[in-house]
Amino acid sequence: MAVKDVDSVSLNRQSIDTVLTKETDPEKLFSLGLSCYRQKKLPDARRLFSRACELKPEEPRYASYCGLLLALVMRKLKEAQKLCEGAISPDCTAVELFYNLGRVYLMQGNREKALQSFRKGLQIDPDNAVIHRELENIGTRKKPFFKSLSRDNPLNRLAGMLRSKLYKHNPVDLYTPSKIVR
Repeated sequence: MAVKDVDSVSLNRQSIDTVLTKETDPEKLFSLGLSCYRQKKLPDARRLFSRACELKPEEPRYASYCGLLLALVMRKLKEAQKLCEGAISPDCTAVELFYNLGRVYLMQGNREKALQSFRKGLQIDPDNAVIHRELENIGTRKKPFFKSLSRDNPLNRLAGMLRSKLYKHNPVDLYTPSKIVR
């Protein structure tokens, strides 16, 4: 059974099983996997990406998505990290690969590496809305309240908590010219 049109395939368990056993075109499997991923059918997407990766292991997109779904579905974070890192070559220009790697790093709790990965993606495509949204969700740390004390000092921690409670808004937004009322 060759998949002619990804959208024409009913994405139920039986049809996924049939496609996995009979389809030999990794690009079609990958496209169907993306469709399942967008529909939040993550176990099916993982199986399709894995099969595409088996058929064409040298394709970075397949390895990257296989790694991401391995982390999301099976929580195999080390294996997922290896797959996603292996998909990125030194001259890589695919933003989605950096995004997938960043998501895996976040799942591992490695915020710093996730930020690095997202920033590399933004170097390629500075207007990428998905990465900007992810960076916004992560947030950024503010400078310590008392610069002469360490960040872990109880006074800095207390002052930081008070500052965040008092100023729920971004102070920079208060003074933008468009918001000044004259």
